[in-house]
Amino acid sequence: MFTGALTTARLKAIATLMVLSTCGCAGKTQVTSFVVHGDASELFGSGTRLKAHYLDGGSGARYLIAFHDTELGIECNFVETSQGRYACLPLRSLSTFAGSSCTQPVVQTPQSFCNNEPSVAAGDSFTVASTDCSALQGVFSAVEQEAVDSTSWIDQAGSCTSHGALPSAWSTKSEPLTQFVRGTASLVGAPEATQAVRVTAEDGAFTNLALTANGEPCTAYADLERCVPGPVTQRSFIAFVDASCSEKAVAEVRVPIRDQCIGAQPRYLVETSTSCAAETAVHALGDRLDPYVLLGGCQLLSSSDPRGTEGNSYYRIGKPVSSAEFAVVHAAALGTGELTVRGFTDGDGVPIRTAPTVSFTERGSWALRDGTRCNVLLAPDGQLHCVPQIAGEDSVFSDAGCTQPLTRYRPGCPNAKIEYLAAGDLRSCPPRFDHIFAAREYSGPVYRTSSTPGQCIPDGLDQEDPPPSFLSHGEAVSPDHFPLVLDTTDQ
Repeated sequence: MFTGALTTARLKAIATLMVLSTCGCAGKTQVTSFVVHGDASELFGSGTRLKAHYLDGGSGARYLIAFHDTELGIECNFVETSQGRYACLPLRSLSTFAGSSCTQPVVQTPQSFCNNEPSVAAGDSFTVASTDCSALQGVFSAVEQEAVDSTSWIDQAGSCTSHGALPSAWSTKSEPLTQFVRGTASLVGAPEATQAVRVTAEDGAFTNLALTANGEPCTAYADLERCVPGPVTQRSFIAFVDASCSEKAVAEVRVPIRDQCIGAQPRYLVETSTSCAAETAVHALGDRLDPYVLLGGCQLLSSSDPRGTEGNSYYRIGKPVSSAEFAVVHAAALGTGELTVRGFTDGDGVPIRTAPTVSFTERGSWALRDGTRCNVLLAPDGQLHCVPQIAGEDSVFSDAGCTQPLTRYRPGCPNAKIEYLAAGDLRSCPPRFDHIFAAREYSGPVYRTSSTPGQCIPDGLDQEDPPPSFLSHGEAVSPDHFPLVLDTTDQ
């Protein structure tokens, strides 16, 4: 089991295929490429009871999906059950509750956005978050199906919001945490830079979780090569500083329950430009404020509460700050073969964590050896392949019978070019394709289905400014053309 830092000699022996180049300018940093370091399997390992379930792209490119608990027969991941205490709890989770108090969870089906969400059976167990700092996570199991008159849910910031009734949902009962594998936390990585919280289980299994710097949770930004402390904030596009709704210098944030429990405060806003030559800037946050919104006139947000803002807090956006004051963390492409997994290293180049995914269907942020991003998709033969620069079919067609699908897109940066089109279910988990086609530019007539069943009508492109571009299916491409990724569970 890997528990310490890599030696200098070992680091020099690791193949470096690309080098990060940065320049810190008033809080902005330009990154031109990734570095390739080490073996992602150093970030997790199996124990006697918990067996690592991961995707393996070969040559050290590995991404942990979950642990398989061989005693309980479930997939689990380590979570913080209370401050400083960890356990490997069920991968499936609940966020809907019966009634208005957010205390009695129910299993609403389907449970996720995945089209192939597994069915629920009596006895299935689920992880449930709470607003109690002494019991951040618990486990409930499904009991029986019944109608629920009213429901509620807890948002990320701990607000309990009421929702409508459910015609059918599974009632649940609480399960003791003693049946699940416990773990203890330690820190790995160079102390003077960004470190990772490592959880080591009672049976010897281990995994690296959140990043931390100077004793405070932080979020890694590859473009900055820094880990920014405090909860993540974003610019608000609906809120204004002033009563005339003329100044939009407002940041919004939902402080997660765990951060609330340890007293972590939002302090910075990190923004990346949308241009091809992306630059990332950091701003300090000013005072907390009660912002104004335009809803039938300029009025205080607290008196209107637009849907989706529950639990948000708002701050004035302050002056730019230099990223040099934050702890160092390096973006890295982990693995030395045909495929790599995006991750992070500490200041000495020691791998400390794989990067989090941004889509609910993704399982790891993968790339080809040359740095081209690719998506892990399930082929018709049941194998996983990493397909680069892909898009799915849209609801528009190239023929008056609406049988030849097109993909609508807007030309962007050169590295955002779409090379392949997928026909299949890209909302399954993992995304599934039936066929892959080379993408071809299309400039002919465009049609769409009408609200009248069976009717196909010209698409109203004149309503869009500028009008979009379209891609059509080119020649079919065999799945064997794309690198294979193995779905593996240690024995």
